[in-house]
Amino acid sequence: MKTIIIVTSMILCAVGVQARLGETPEQIEKRFGAPTFKGVNSNEYNKNGFEILVIYKNGVSVAEHYTRRGITETDVKRILSGQDAAGWNDYAKDHNSVAWQSITNRHLAIWYKTEGRLSVTTRSEVDAGVEKRKKATDGF
Repeated sequence: MKTIIIVTSMILCAVGVQARLGETPEQIEKRFGAPTFKGVNSNEYNKNGFEILVIYKNGVSVAEHYTRRGITETDVKRILSGQDAAGWNDYAKDHNSVAWQSITNRHLAIWYKTEGRLSVTTRSEVDAGVEKRKKATDGF
């Protein structure tokens, strides 16, 4: 019985950490509470042992970075399921990290295992960054 209570508590803590890309700062604040730091285009939050950095563009979140010592695969899967319920496909993997692409092709995620960090971002934000770097390196 004690084990069931502990496991259930862990699941509820992980579930309580999910935000969703595309949410406004007000919606995210309802999930995480007041920001511990407010930046120009980003806010930091603390929830259930996670430090969460949310990046905003045009008034909605486009990237979220979850950091916690000992983040587990179960934590990662619960956070990702809240981001895109359609599911995720493996994208790339090495000894230190795992990357996924959402089945809807709207989101990308990378779990940096040894750093205890999960980064989730919109596909359009990644594509815009790639295009910006291409333009910056034209002619080299």
